[in-house]
Amino acid sequence: MGDLQPLVIYPEYFDSRLARSAGRRLPVAECVKSPTTEELVALAKGMGLAPKAEEASHPGHWASGGGRLRLAYGGAKAELLHQLGAKLKAARRTD
Repeated sequence: MGDLQPLVIYPEYFDSRLARSAGRRLPVAECVKSPTTEELVALAKGMGLAPKAEEASHPGHWASGGGRLRLAYGGAKAELLHQLGAKLKAARRTD
């Protein structure tokens, strides 16, 4: 891992209802329906990260107001997204 890089993560990256061209960043198998910023904040905190939730919208879904996470991470963004996706999927299975 290198230096910490600031990242922005939108819930749309994990939404199984969206196409990749509409903002989803992971395979459907790693996504859930309607993820929330609050869920992602809790999962990121559980991973030892310090996320900040912000009131902002994904550029492709500017009217939704779904929020976003801002955090610093020392690895690749894709790696973090896969980790969060797996934890989000597991958390939804237990609910």
